[in-house]
Amino acid sequence: IKSQGIKFISRLPETFGIAREIKEWAWQTNNWVNLGSVSKKKNAAQYRAQCTIRELHGCKYRFIAIKSTRLDARKEKTITKQIENERQNLGKVCHNLSKRVFYCLADAEKEWQLFSYQHSKALYVLTGKIKEEVTAKRKKGRHSSKTEPGTH
Repeated sequence: IKSQGIKFISRLPETFGIAREIKEWAWQTNNWVNLGSVSKKKNAAQYRAQCTIRELHGCKYRFIAIKSTRLDARKEKTITKQIENERQNLGKVCHNLSKRVFYCLADAEKEWQLFSYQHSKALYVLTGKIKEEVTAKRKKGRHSSKTEPGTH
């Protein structure tokens, strides 16, 4: 690329779609160059980089994706917490669904399909089993005050 006299380095805002594209490319390519650390501290973050040339608004630019070991550790902790929160929330909603009683098998199946669809993007695979219980049918008409419902 021919330099036009303007040299700069800037962080590409996430509002540019190409930012996500470059990050995905960097992870897939996995050809990181070790840059070392900025500090001489024992647990200092290590930095790695990958470079690519892409076009943005008709001009070619050199983009550099930077990866930090410190950021990796923080992200891993955040992701682990999010996974645990999702597991707990799914556990609660699954428990609530398991306590519901449906009028017929078709209603239960329809509700399970809706529930599965609503949680299809969950990190966990949801499986369910519908248990059909037949209850004694009540006879038509009003029951006597001296008998239990469904026994007259």
